[in-house]
Amino acid sequence: QAGDVITGTGGNLPQAYTGKGVIVGVIDDGFDATHPMFKDKDGNLRIKAVYEPGNSNFGGDSVRIGEWTLTGSVYTKTEDILDTTKVKNTDGSHGTHCVAIAAGSTSDVKALSGQPIGGMAPEADIIFCRAGGDGDYYKWAEDYGTDANAWLISESLEYLGYEATKQQKPLVISFSMNSHDGWHDGTSNMAYLLGQKVKDENLPIILCASNEGGYRTYLNMMSAAKDTISVLSTARDGSYIWGGMQTTKNVQMEIAVCSLQDGYVYYKMPVNYNSDPNKAYDPKKNYWGQGLLFEAGEDADNSGLEGKELKGVNKLLEYIEDGYVEIWCYQNVALDKNRKEYTYTEVWEYFSDGFTWKTVKNDRGKKVTDDVLGFKINLIPDEATELHCWGDLGAELWGQDNDLNYIDGTSSMSIGDWNTSGEPVSIGAWTANNEQKFASEENSYKNENLTVGDIAYFSSYGTDLAGHKHPNGCTPGVFVLAAGNSFDPDNQAEWNSVYEWKGYKNQFAGQTSERDYPFVYMSGTSMATPTAAGIVALWAQAAAEKGKSLTCKDIKDIIKHSCDTDEFTEAKGERFGDGKINAYKGLLYVLGIETSIPTLSKEQPKGVNFRVAGDIVYTDGAEDGIEATIYNLQGVAVRQTKVQGGAISLEGLQKGVYAVQLGKLGSTLIRK
Repeated sequence: QAGDVITGTGGNLPQAYTGKGVIVGVIDDGFDATHPMFKDKDGNLRIKAVYEPGNSNFGGDSVRIGEWTLTGSVYTKTEDILDTTKVKNTDGSHGTHCVAIAAGSTSDVKALSGQPIGGMAPEADIIFCRAGGDGDYYKWAEDYGTDANAWLISESLEYLGYEATKQQKPLVISFSMNSHDGWHDGTSNMAYLLGQKVKDENLPIILCASNEGGYRTYLNMMSAAKDTISVLSTARDGSYIWGGMQTTKNVQMEIAVCSLQDGYVYYKMPVNYNSDPNKAYDPKKNYWGQGLLFEAGEDADNSGLEGKELKGVNKLLEYIEDGYVEIWCYQNVALDKNRKEYTYTEVWEYFSDGFTWKTVKNDRGKKVTDDVLGFKINLIPDEATELHCWGDLGAELWGQDNDLNYIDGTSSMSIGDWNTSGEPVSIGAWTANNEQKFASEENSYKNENLTVGDIAYFSSYGTDLAGHKHPNGCTPGVFVLAAGNSFDPDNQAEWNSVYEWKGYKNQFAGQTSERDYPFVYMSGTSMATPTAAGIVALWAQAAAEKGKSLTCKDIKDIIKHSCDTDEFTEAKGERFGDGKINAYKGLLYVLGIETSIPTLSKEQPKGVNFRVAGDIVYTDGAEDGIEATIYNLQGVAVRQTKVQGGAISLEGLQKGVYAVQLGKLGSTLIRK
C-alpha cells in the first residue's frame, strides 16, 4: 500500500497524513534543488536548508552548535537555495531521486499506472546534507589521521538533530549509502558512529541494507600456520574487496591471473609481498613491499616500479586492457567493541572505473571460448588464523584451501558494514514493478525475469558478526520512478534511465527560458530506504499528534507489528526481515486503532479514492448504498451511515482524525 502514498493525489493515505510538520533529512550526493518536485502546489520551495560539510567553498552561513563550529556551511534562504551560482551539484542523480521518493511533491507527470508521480511524505520539510567534501577537507583529514567519511556524516547528523530540536519538529533521516569495509560487527568507525547517534541522541536513522544480495560477496576461510588459502575474485569496473585476519604475525601474499571458469592460472607474479612492514622489502627474497599499484592503458605510468616487480607488472598487462589496480596485504589498526586499539592484517583489492580485461581464449575444453579472468591472491599466514572477506560494487569471491578445494562465496552475510551496530533501521528492497518506459523508446520494457512481489535479487541481508539480523523490513526498490538531476551530464546513462523530460519555467534565479527536467528510473536498496523514510515521516506526524517522538526502537516495533506477509516473505523470511512495510497498517498501529477498533479492516478499499472537502468525504469509486461506519481514535463509532451521491457527511463531527469503514471493502483514515 506504499503505492497509495506515492500517487500523492490527495486520496487514500496521503489525504490523511502527508508528513506535514516533519523534517525529512537526506544525506546523499547529486542533488538538484530546482526540480519542481521540491515545490508545493503554490510554487513555494519545500527545501528548508542545504548543508555541505567539509566544503570551504560552499559560501553559505557557518554552523555553530554550542561551542562547536561544524565544517562547511549551510544555505537556509529560498533565494540562495534556488541560486544555481551558489547551490549546484552535478554529481549524478542519486540524491535528487532519493529526496523525491521520500518527500517529493506531487508532480504533473504521470507514471505507467496513470497516477501522478509523488513522494511518500509530500508535505514534509526537506533538509539536504551533501555526503562529500572538497579537496582541502580530505587533505586535512589525511594530515590529522581522521576518518574523512565518518567525520562528514557525523556533522550532517549533528546538524539535522540540531535543526529538529531547534524547530521542535519530528525528524526522520534517510541514508542511502553503505560500504563493506570493516569487520561487520559494529566496530568500524561508521557503524559505531551511527549506532551511537541512534542510542545516545535518539536519531531515527533509516539505512539501506546494500545491494550485494545477489552476489557471492562473502568468503570465510580458516588457515593453519604456513598453509595457503586463496581468494579468487572477479575484477570489475569500480569494484573492490576488503578482507581481514585477526593476526599480528606476518602474512605472505602472492598475486596471479586465473580463469574463473576452471581455475587455470595464466600467470603468477615472480615477487611476493609481506604484511609485516619489517619484512616487506627484500629484493634477494623477492619481497617487494606490502602491496602493488599499477596502471594499464595508453596513459599508464608505472615508473615507480622497478626490477622483477616491473617485469611482473609488464607481464600482467598482457591480460589487462585499461584502468589501474591496487592489491595490498598489510598490518592495520582498528578499534574493538570497547574502542581499544588492536592490530590486524588487512587485505585490500581495488579496481578503478574503466578497468577492463583483455580477451583471452580458453582452449582447454572441447570448444575454444572467451575466458572469464580474475585475480587469484594466495595468502600464507605465519600462524593459524581466520579470513573474513567481502566484495563490493559487483565483486564476487571464491576460495581455495590448501588442498585446492573450491569454496563458493555467499550472499548470506551481504548486509552492509554500516548497519552492523544493530541500531539503525535497515531496509531491504522488493520488486513492486518490473516494467520501464523510456523517453527515447516507443514501447514499455518489461523484465520477465523479475517477479512482482518477490525480493529484489540484489537486496542484501544476513546475520552480521555481532549477531544482528538484517533487514528489519522491505519496501519497493526496483525500477522506482522519481526526479532526476537536471544538471547531471549523465542523465541518459543506462543506470539512470529517463522516463520523461518535462519543461518548466521559473524554477531558479535567473532562468530565462524553459528548462527540461528529467524523471528517471533507478533501482536499489537506495530507493527502498527513502520509501521507508517517507512512510516513517507519516507515522512520525501521527505520533506527534499524540505527543510522542519515534525512535529507531519504536520504528522497528511498528514494522514488526504492521508488515505484510505473503508467500514471498514466507519463502524468504531471512531476506525480508519482518516483511513488506505497510504504511496504512503502521498508521493504525501508531494511533492505537488496531486495538481500539478490532473489527476495523487493516486494508484500504481497492479502487476507492477519498477526498475531504469541509463536512463531506467524497468516496470516488464506491457505490451508493454501501454502509459506512465512522470511528474516532478512541474506538467509538460516532456515526453509522451510507454512501449517498458518492459521498459521506461529516456534519456535526468535531475536527480531528477518524477511521472510516466501508462495508467489507476496507477502511481508511481521514482528517476533518
